[in-house]
Amino acid sequence: SNVDGVADGVLVMDRVQTNMRMARDKLSEAAGMAQLLATVDQTFKQGNLTTIGRQLKQISEGLESVSGVPEFAGVETKLHEFEERLQQMVEAPLQKAFEDHDAQAV
Repeated sequence: SNVDGVADGVLVMDRVQTNMRMARDKLSEAAGMAQLLATVDQTFKQGNLTTIGRQLKQISEGLESVSGVPEFAGVETKLHEFEERLQQMVEAPLQKAFEDHDAQAV
């Protein structure tokens, strides 16, 4: 009947709109991830540990949203590299602080 045809059309349009919203959201997340990845190196150069930590957390949280996107295939590896780099930045000052504290205690 004509009503069934209209209902089917509405369902198809709803599915199309839903798929378009999901695609828009995924593109937006991918653009955000690309921007974030582009700024992490600069943040490392500035040495702002709080901002670096925040950015790495955002990358980690965004990994799922860009999975399957070929341009982001190496993001997980890059994240691990950034995490190691952050750890190296933090280790030396922490070690020195502990050594200084131990020296003062003697």
